[in-house]
Amino acid sequence: MMEDSACFRKDSYRLILTDSKLSGDMASFKTVSHTSHARNGRSWVVLLNGLLASKESWDAIIPTLHPHFNIAIYDGPGHGKTDFTLDSDGAIGLDQHSHYLKYFLDTIGLGLDKESSPFFLVGISNGARVGLKFAEMYEEHVHGLLALVCCSTYNNVSKPLFHKLQSWLMANEVGGNSLRFEVALPWIWGESFINSQSALIDSYRKIAKDQDKDLVKSKEYQARSHALILGAMKSSVDLRKINTPICFIVGDEDVLTPLNEHQKMHEARLCIGKKSLLKNVNGGHACLLEYPQIVTDEVIPFLNSITNGHQKKVEEFL
Repeated sequence: MMEDSACFRKDSYRLILTDSKLSGDMASFKTVSHTSHARNGRSWVVLLNGLLASKESWDAIIPTLHPHFNIAIYDGPGHGKTDFTLDSDGAIGLDQHSHYLKYFLDTIGLGLDKESSPFFLVGISNGARVGLKFAEMYEEHVHGLLALVCCSTYNNVSKPLFHKLQSWLMANEVGGNSLRFEVALPWIWGESFINSQSALIDSYRKIAKDQDKDLVKSKEYQARSHALILGAMKSSVDLRKINTPICFIVGDEDVLTPLNEHQKMHEARLCIGKKSLLKNVNGGHACLLEYPQIVTDEVIPFLNSITNGHQKKVEEFL
C-alpha cells in the first residue's frame, strides 16, 4: 500500500533528456533537479498511461517526441509495480492518481516555482482523465503547465460508458486477465488496426494468458485490475475550472469514448471562453498507440504552437 512518505521505485519511472542518448542515459530522481532541467532549454512532456497500461506502452511514441522535448514517464498507483491504496469502495480512484501525479512532478522539480521548466501533460484514455483532474485540482498551485493533450478520454462517466467498463469488470471477475482482454479488445483497438495487426493482437493475447498461468500473481493482478477499473467508473472532472489550453484527440473508430463525447467536452469549453482544440484522427480508442504518426501530424505541431506563444510572452515580459 502506498503511504504519503513512499519513495519511487527505481524501475517505476524514466526521465529522458533531449540531449541524452535514447538507448540508455536515463536520469535518476535523486540526481536531476529543476535547475538542471533547463540546461538544454527544452520543455518537458509528461506522458500519462492508459488504464492497466505501463510506462512501456509509450515506447513507440518516445523516439518521435525525443528530438523536441524532454520526456518523463512513470507508473501511477496500481500500474507496473507502483503501490496504491483503496478508497472506501475498494477502488483506486481518480483523486489518488491526480495526487500521485502532483507528487511525481514535485519530486522531479516541475511546477515548483517560476524557475521551473515549462511542461505539457499528454495522456491517453484514463491517463488523460488524470491529467484533466490534476489541472482542475492543482492548476493554480503549479508553475509552467502550458497545455494538455487528451486522447480518447472523458470527463464524466456516461451510462453507456459505465456499462462498457462494467463488462470489463465482470469479465475480470469471471475469467481473469484472458477473458477481460477478449471483452476489452474491440473497445480499445480500432477495426483497421485489428484487421491489419493480427500478429500483434495475438502477442497481447498471449501476455494475458501467461499472466493467468501463475495463480498467485494472477489473483493479485486480477484484484488490482478490479480496483483500477472500478476507479475508472467513478468521479468526474469539471472542465470549467481548467484554464490551461486543451487539445482533444479522438479516433474515428473509437467506440469506447466516441467523437460525440469529445465534441461535448470541446464545445462546453468554447461556450465559456476556454481554449480548446478538437482533432478527429484515424484509429480506435488507442489511436495514439495504433498510429504513432499522429504524434508527428497533430501532437507536436500543437505543442510547438503553445511553446512559441509562451516564449513570446516571456520575451515580452523581459
